[in-house]
Amino acid sequence: MERIAVASTDGRRIDAHFGQAKQFFIYLIGDDGSITEEGARTVEASIGISEGERLSAKAELLADVDYVLSVRIGPAAVAELEKRGTKAYAYSGETEKVLARYVKRRGIIKNLAKTEAAYLESCSGSGGGCGDKGGCSGCGG
Repeated sequence: MERIAVASTDGRRIDAHFGQAKQFFIYLIGDDGSITEEGARTVEASIGISEGERLSAKAELLADVDYVLSVRIGPAAVAELEKRGTKAYAYSGETEKVLARYVKRRGIIKNLAKTEAAYLESCSGSGGGCGDKGGCSGCGG
């Protein structure tokens, strides 16, 4: 399962800049491709603290999230998120469509990885392994 945070004013569209976002809508992406809204997380008012402290507080709020999607995000915010293992991407559009595209693309990537692993397994199991002229005909040997 993966957790994705979307910088949004209403949850329906990715329409907020990371640094200006007042809330993030959290979505769970199941291993089966299901998409479930977990809820919204509100950014607390940050009057009197530095920009760096604000970015750090937002990154901490999203520390359990795998990916953050926002209309724009600066390099300092990306660095703060990456310290916590979260990847950030600038993206806009309807949340539902963006997440559906993500699930589809993730499925394609997983299927390619399985196909490649199966291919390499069959290749190494053919007797000579990859690179052996008499072994696997599909490995370029």
